[in-house]
Amino acid sequence: MGVLVCGVLVLTLICQSHSLDGATNPLHRFKRYQESASSEPNDCTTRTRQPMVLSKSGNFSLDVRMPGVSPTASDTYLCVAVPVPTTRDAYIVDFEPHASMDTAHHMLLYGCRTPVSTTNYWDCGSAKGTCEDEASIMYAWARNAPPTRLPPDVGFKVGGKSRITYFVLQIHYGDVHAFRDHHRDCSGLTLRMTSKPQPFIAGMYLMMSVTTIIPPGNKVTNADVACTYNSYPIYPFAFRTHTHKLGQVVSGYRIRDGKWTLIGRQTPQLPQAFYPATKGINVKYGDTLAARCVFTGEGRTTKTYIGVNGLLLEEYHGTV
Repeated sequence: MGVLVCGVLVLTLICQSHSLDGATNPLHRFKRYQESASSEPNDCTTRTRQPMVLSKSGNFSLDVRMPGVSPTASDTYLCVAVPVPTTRDAYIVDFEPHASMDTAHHMLLYGCRTPVSTTNYWDCGSAKGTCEDEASIMYAWARNAPPTRLPPDVGFKVGGKSRITYFVLQIHYGDVHAFRDHHRDCSGLTLRMTSKPQPFIAGMYLMMSVTTIIPPGNKVTNADVACTYNSYPIYPFAFRTHTHKLGQVVSGYRIRDGKWTLIGRQTPQLPQAFYPATKGINVKYGDTLAARCVFTGEGRTTKTYIGVNGLLLEEYHGTV
């Protein structure tokens, strides 16, 4: 019996008005994080950890990486929290991954106020999870996907008056044979950030299903999910699919007045990056968002049970 995961993530944009009010940033949490990280140095962290440098333009980069871990069991999920290094509003505009599918099955970046731990990495595949409050997905990576760069004037808002004061990096180590030499791993990503207010705010919309069973030998099994959208207008600009080996293709749609419009379609066996969504689509109150994941059970002799199945969209909200 196997367990599969299938998902589609849509990136969206949100228009906002800005306030430049804010206290001078003491960087207390971030400095404490740097000090704790350097208290137990090893070749991995010494080689990869970079200081945060704020330029005159307000642009800066932040590394969010595992602190030299060596998982011993397959399907291990590890998390580490990194504080947002400012009390003012800041915006993530690019995500640069540092990982290989030979080591990490996938990476997820969450944002929240209260991570499970702020002092060390932890096993987040257990009941502990990632955050004690609501966690927002900000980035996803798998299968050697390239960097994700947001469109001009678009960013994920963190710090300031947002609900995000910590980043939590989760890495799924699927097959740990690569760690037979007991080396330490510092996989993670670099966040390209700016203090310059962005006219549009990016967000994620996730559709998933958890009930699909793939019969052995079945050539095609569909996992379908749909929901009614009940919020402000959003504008999808990218999407990401995710399955394991039995996934063939994942598609996402907007349904309005009975008409189906494709948002995006991709095979999850390619690098699981964010791909451009169909241009000119918006989603408004009362629309239906739907996704279909197509699996095959060929070559299997037992039933395969799905864990999480859905669609992840990258979007913006605004008056464009």
